[in-house]
Amino acid sequence: MAEAEPIDEDEALKHSVWKEAMAEELNDFLVTGSNLEGIEEFKNIMKEKFEMTDLGKLSYFLGMEFTYTPTGLLMQQKKYAKELPQRFKMVSYNLVASLVEVNVKLTKDEDSKATYDTIYQKIVGSLRFLCNSRPDFSFGVGLMSKFMCNPKKLLRYVHGTIDYGLLFPVKKQQTEFEMLGFVDSDYYGDMVERKGTLGYMFLLNNAPISWCSKKQPVITLSSCEAEYISGSYAIGLP
Repeated sequence: MAEAEPIDEDEALKHSVWKEAMAEELNDFLVTGSNLEGIEEFKNIMKEKFEMTDLGKLSYFLGMEFTYTPTGLLMQQKKYAKELPQRFKMVSYNLVASLVEVNVKLTKDEDSKATYDTIYQKIVGSLRFLCNSRPDFSFGVGLMSKFMCNPKKLLRYVHGTIDYGLLFPVKKQQTEFEMLGFVDSDYYGDMVERKGTLGYMFLLNNAPISWCSKKQPVITLSSCEAEYISGSYAIGLP
């Protein structure tokens, strides 16, 4: 290492150790923006200072697959979704069209002995990664992870919806940003702690940018209070 840390990138590039460290940090990164000329200029500058390969348009990054369609950019995890049923030997199981049963109310059975808890934990942990591109998994995975009950139905749902993903639509001549949000909550849906579950999704120009399914932090005394807490949480109020 150099005797003193460099004050900027130009000084760091003069030392081989710092240059190698910067190259490692810059491994696999994206350059995005609306100014194509600026992007090309930035890439040329980086190529002059580091050994880099331009892979062209985004197609695969951190387990996410990107497909360009006439309607927009589609983000999926097809490869990962296909591997899950094979990993847990559920390829031959029947497919299901719904993630969880409607109005299901789960409670803890203190008298029963946990079975296959290690396998179930692995399945739930694997399903959590799919929530990055599948908002429809958020509630079901959270429910299964809390009770650590049989998550095999979720895997059957994954196997039947491998092609699902997020679409970021393309709109030409879009000069203004339009934010649209959806918020909802149930009333003490958790039969153990008597707390509700809130959920929200925000769209920017019809493209999903943020979503969440989370148990409310407090016990509410009415459905109106539950809705108010959900709305406050969605917009970031303490």
